[in-house]
Amino acid sequence: MINIIVFLGYITRKWGISPSFFYPVSPTEIQNSNSIIFNKLKSFLWGAEMARRLLIVNKETGVSMKILIVDDDKLIRWSLKEMLSQEGYDVDTVATAAEALTHVEGTNYHLICADIDIEDENGIEMLKKLKMVQPEVKIIILSAYSRNQIEPQVEELSILSIIEKPFQSEQIKGIVRDVLG
Repeated sequence: MINIIVFLGYITRKWGISPSFFYPVSPTEIQNSNSIIFNKLKSFLWGAEMARRLLIVNKETGVSMKILIVDDDKLIRWSLKEMLSQEGYDVDTVATAAEALTHVEGTNYHLICADIDIEDENGIEMLKKLKMVQPEVKIIILSAYSRNQIEPQVEELSILSIIEKPFQSEQIKGIVRDVLG
């Protein structure tokens, strides 16, 4: 019960909402999962989630800006998806070159952020295949290799940026904003 009250106090401070939105709360209300407080909390969080998911759309076409993340590291896929989704982009993630090709064949992406060191195929060969399917797609490479090691191998692919791992979230957000306008 104390944890819930502390959590509600945190929410009221963090998001600047009035504590009266949740209070008064009796111990019975806190223990009852169908209580008014829980319904208010669910409603508030659902509304915040929906606001977070407002998508950035292409000004010319009116279509949401789609990004594909290709990386075999689950944590990187998850963190990039969360970060870019919060920025308003429609983000898909895949772990393999085969999955990336399947997604690109079925969906029109504006940007692909890809690691070139993935398990099932050479990442540069994967990018060549993806570019054959969607020649207009923009590509950002995420890699533990240095820019100098990668650039000579990807000259013909018109790579917009090579970001060395580890990277900062603000660095990724800025580059994606610049690339997608």
